[in-house]
Amino acid sequence: MARESMSPRGRHVIRPRRRRRLVVGAITAVVLPALLVAAVVLRMLNNVSTVEVETIQASEPDGPLNVLLIGSDARSAGGGRYGDDDGTGRSDSMVLAHLSAQNDRIDAVQIPRDLMMEVPACEDAGWPGGMLMINATFDFGPSCAHRAVEAVTGVPIHHLVVLDFDGFEQMVDALGGIDVCLDEPVRDQWSMADLPAGPQKLNGEQALALARTRHAFGDGSDIARMENQQRVMSAIAQQATSEGLLTRPDRLVRFLNAVTSSLTVDDALGSPGELVSLASRVASVPLSAITFQVMPWQPASFDPNRVEMTDEARELFAALRDDVSPDAAAESPDEESPAAPDDPQQDAAAPEPVAPPAERRSADVPLC
Repeated sequence: MARESMSPRGRHVIRPRRRRRLVVGAITAVVLPALLVAAVVLRMLNNVSTVEVETIQASEPDGPLNVLLIGSDARSAGGGRYGDDDGTGRSDSMVLAHLSAQNDRIDAVQIPRDLMMEVPACEDAGWPGGMLMINATFDFGPSCAHRAVEAVTGVPIHHLVVLDFDGFEQMVDALGGIDVCLDEPVRDQWSMADLPAGPQKLNGEQALALARTRHAFGDGSDIARMENQQRVMSAIAQQATSEGLLTRPDRLVRFLNAVTSSLTVDDALGSPGELVSLASRVASVPLSAITFQVMPWQPASFDPNRVEMTDEARELFAALRDDVSPDAAAESPDEESPAAPDDPQQDAAAPEPVAPPAERRSADVPLC
């Protein structure tokens, strides 16, 4: 649309409405990219696979949330690089992450895969119930693993997230790699790790090898490698929140696409609204308030090659149930240690703990 005006000579002159065009152009410049981003996000959210799990609904929409993160070692991933696919898959790692109601901290507790426990029956998957190593529960499906962790910790689990080897590699590659520092060379033919000492940037395959290696550290146990897993998780968190990612739309889109296309979540979390809400809450937590800790453990009374929970672990999980900071709980412990339900070891005479005191590591600790 244009408007007419009289020139000094009395002729009609058509003048474009430049101001309106500028306003329309400015709105288009803001709204169109936003709509495109929204469309991309919605498409990516549709990438997520879901699984039916009987999770517990949060008591309040913005209340505390407990999310079980499982790294699957299914051999169907990796194109045969990680072994033959026999149709089964155990959990390579388990992390119970607690998001506080105030969104001011995330407490991530790594659960040793060698933890022995009385696993509730998963009749729909063929497990009648009984003693089992916790990582083997995933062989009976995510729902069985979720039920086991909830039983041994006593912590209500609101959501479940599963990531396989391929998804982990793609996520790290989409970040442009992660920066780590190694005190000594890491070589392990079983995890295919072959890394020099010193500062370096790892691609997805190298980061996965570092996170999986057991034989390159300590006694080759699962416990020995958990410190490296903390280092890798911290590196991912730092890279994912770095300015280099947030200011690069192409890299951000690639990262989001890699994450969503490689996740399996519970059916409740699979809705776009729930995913966006959780992502928004997690993004508001500063790196310094995201901590990683190995579950306190001791050798199992019946097998020194397996582990069981300690009273310290029960106190830690009680703090998560009550949405209390583990640090605050440690400063004012209860007179009597709370016992998690369905824990067969709580009344047994436990051997003297030999594990070092559980240390907590924040995600903002410099890696080099």
